[in-house]
Amino acid sequence: MFFRLRHIKTPALALCAIAILSGESPAYTVFDATGAAFEFSEPPTVVSLTPSVSESVCQIGAEDKLLGVSVFCGYPASLAAADPKAEKIAAALNGKKRLGSFFSPKYEEILALKPDIVIMPNSVESSARNKLQRLGLKVFLLHPDGLDEISKNAKILGELFRLEKSAEAEIAAFNAKIPPKKPLPDGAPKAVFIFDNGYAAGAKSFAGELIERFGYKNIATQNMPMWFVPQGEFLLAKNPQVVFIAARDENEFSRIKASLLKKMPKNAESKKDFVFVALESVIIPSFRLAGANIPKANPQKTGDSKN
Repeated sequence: MFFRLRHIKTPALALCAIAILSGESPAYTVFDATGAAFEFSEPPTVVSLTPSVSESVCQIGAEDKLLGVSVFCGYPASLAAADPKAEKIAAALNGKKRLGSFFSPKYEEILALKPDIVIMPNSVESSARNKLQRLGLKVFLLHPDGLDEISKNAKILGELFRLEKSAEAEIAAFNAKIPPKKPLPDGAPKAVFIFDNGYAAGAKSFAGELIERFGYKNIATQNMPMWFVPQGEFLLAKNPQVVFIAARDENEFSRIKASLLKKMPKNAESKKDFVFVALESVIIPSFRLAGANIPKANPQKTGDSKN
């Protein structure tokens, strides 16, 4: 072995050759969303404390490296029609240890699992991140939750787990169903996206971004909160043509719609398009959004629509 290696003049190649001949995997470096460098000799074991991250880890095929997840992580079987991997992802997440949430992690249990890294979005409340780091855990940060960030984070995760091709395939499939970002045309129908808890999607939220991708002008402006409760005066003033309602089923959709109509003029039902969107398809900013079936904007259309 020495005879062969002494002819290799590049130090990096020599180290690589030594690692291969000794049966060790060569080290590789991955940068998280903040630019911090992490070096691994093999794909790391991880803990994820947010559903969006946990789902993406499983979506690209790295579920065996996932030691534990948030109490909020899960994948509904109802998404199987839109995602052939739904059952596999659901089974993988259901079998993982629950480690609290990103607001209140179970620190001792995380330490006991001895993960190589803990993965969190950069937007997560920093006290939990700081405590994890003080306990000696490495925290790998991804981009904050957002529509564009789904693909960006999947690319980073592909590099992290050495599953680049799988990540690229998932990103391509997702982008094929979500229109690219582009300026809205003149006359784009005004819309509001309301969830089952009464909150509406602000312009900076992933759900607000989603309806704009499909050609709707969100009545929420950029200076408004990411999520807000729309009051009757606001709805009257902005007068949306389309009202998206994220609900668990049609009964809940009808209940929310009836509540909203009380805040609107008497003829609102005939003049607005109330659109049912399955809550489970849009509640997490992950690849599951590809199954939301948001209809493309059609300013001429009125009346109820269900998808």
